[in-house]
Amino acid sequence: MAATFAWGNIMKQLIVIIALFVFTLAADAQMEPQKPYSEMTLEELKAVNTQKLPKAAKKAHKKALTAAKKAEKARIKAQKRAAKERKKAEMARKRAEAKRLKAEKKRKAKAQKAVQKKLKKVAKAYRNTKIIADEFSAQIEIEGPMNFTRKGNFSDFLASQPIPKFLLRSFFDPETGHHNLQAYVHHGVSDSNFNSDHLVILGISKEEYARRKGFWQNFSSASLKGGIKRRVHIVRQSGKDCNDIYCYFNEDVVVNLSIDDLTKSLSEKTELAFRLAGRDKSLIIRIPHDYLVGFAWRLSELNSGQSVFATLAEEGKQFILSGAE
Repeated sequence: MAATFAWGNIMKQLIVIIALFVFTLAADAQMEPQKPYSEMTLEELKAVNTQKLPKAAKKAHKKALTAAKKAEKARIKAQKRAAKERKKAEMARKRAEAKRLKAEKKRKAKAQKAVQKKLKKVAKAYRNTKIIADEFSAQIEIEGPMNFTRKGNFSDFLASQPIPKFLLRSFFDPETGHHNLQAYVHHGVSDSNFNSDHLVILGISKEEYARRKGFWQNFSSASLKGGIKRRVHIVRQSGKDCNDIYCYFNEDVVVNLSIDDLTKSLSEKTELAFRLAGRDKSLIIRIPHDYLVGFAWRLSELNSGQSVFATLAEEGKQFILSGAE
């Protein structure tokens, strides 16, 4: 009996030991991760209870946790850097946009200023274009203002050379509706070596003096763009404002244009330009579009048959205004 009782106790103890071993294995199995540490997120790694982990598992967990923290730190750093770059790019975009808007505003202001300047020139040309009616003449003269071909500069002042001038005029026949269009050109030369005593000694006029010096260009023909020829005749060659030091010699010529030359330039919204051929040089005259528009507006006032000029002038004005857009 005693042996049987002892054997029974031994069996009981063995069963308890086996049960504890099985329980321990189950607990260890529960402590082991469901997936490798290297595949866990940082939050998952932080949630792992490492107290009961085997040494090897703790080492693997620690390694994975360190790598995850490092990766998270790099991710946050990259995220901040990306946000900084986006902010920088946005600021650059805003600066570029502000710069563009400023440039656009400046361009529009400049364009508006140019348009207003041209419109003032149109108004000036219209205002200064005169309709001259003479009861003793069958024709009506329409004479535009005398304009310089360009602005003078300091070199012109130093050279004391007069700048060529022009005006546009037309002789209109109310009976036929025909226009005889002309460009009147004033060209001059300054002689700073002039001495009036020489004329007395030589017994010659200022005009003869200019001829001998080769001042007269004797313009003989004019060419429009495209080589279209127009007749030219000299109106006047004279000396002016002469004294013991210098003298101005003026040469005035008339270029016989066609009214179609005017309407063509107005239709094409461009200048009316021609080149005068002289003795040893040529002279290019450019009558600006704004001058032509003002002149055409005055022509439109002659009678109802001249409404084409009103239409062309209005189109020219709208073309000028479009430059402000």
